[in-house]
Amino acid sequence: MKPHVLYYLLAAVMLMGFYSCKKGKSEKIDTSLVGVWVNESAYSGNLIIRQTFQFSDDGTVGFTRVLVNKDTRAVLGYNYKSTAKFTFDGNTLKQYDMSVLSIDQTKIKPGDPYYTPLADLIPYLNITSVSTSTVSFNADKTVFNFIYVCPLNADCIGLVLYTKQ
Repeated sequence: MKPHVLYYLLAAVMLMGFYSCKKGKSEKIDTSLVGVWVNESAYSGNLIIRQTFQFSDDGTVGFTRVLVNKDTRAVLGYNYKSTAKFTFDGNTLKQYDMSVLSIDQTKIKPGDPYYTPLADLIPYLNITSVSTSTVSFNADKTVFNFIYVCPLNADCIGLVLYTKQ
């Protein structure tokens, strides 16, 4: 066999080995974020808004925003629900391949609640770009601070605290 053919054959085998090893490698998930994290805030009377992140060790995250009866803890309606994949490195949370269900804005009339049964949420967005946020923990890792990136002049809250359940 000619030497240059051997070099090409050796290079092809090495490339196949490199790519097959890389493909089987899974990303390690930081377990400090894995679990259910909840933020609750007053809405009106005995109603509260509950926002929940559920991070899984398989690299997926779910997020819901629901209206809850403060006394009975019953969920009265949904405003938003998303699922995504995530990575977490240091204090940087990246979410990607996000699928979002939201309330149908065309059916909301002035004075209507912004919450509906889960079955009535509609596909809102499928986000393929990466959404990057900053998070930090308290000393015993029972509270994490989620810092939303708010566009200039946007009406949003930049920092939200979530408690581990």
